[in-house]
Amino acid sequence: MRTETKTAIGEYLEEAGLLNEQKINIILANIHKINRASVNSLYSRAA
Repeated sequence: MRTETKTAIGEYLEEAGLLNEQKINIILANIHKINRASVNSLYSRAA
């Protein structure tokens, strides 16, 4: 996901009062970890 997209999503959620910046950063970090794990899993299955 592009940085602009992440920023826009974060700003929208923050304005809606659903998240603060710290929670947004944690969620984005978790999404990154999940994506990385999925990619690694796909590569290991293909090998």
